[in-house]
Amino acid sequence: MRIEFDPPKDAINQTKHDVSLSLTEELDWHAALVWVDNRFEYGELRMIALVPMTETLY
Repeated sequence: MRIEFDPPKDAINQTKHDVSLSLTEELDWHAALVWVDNRFEYGELRMIALVPMTETLY
């Protein structure tokens, strides 16, 4: 899976949630529950995912 994010968004995410977006490379995406986020008109495709990793759900 190709994952893209920009550094300013990563910095915001780290400040807000204490998690880097680069963590996505380590997650087991085969075990993920993923759906399209169509709550708002973002101007881009956005996905929501619940992915298990150890005892934490990201």
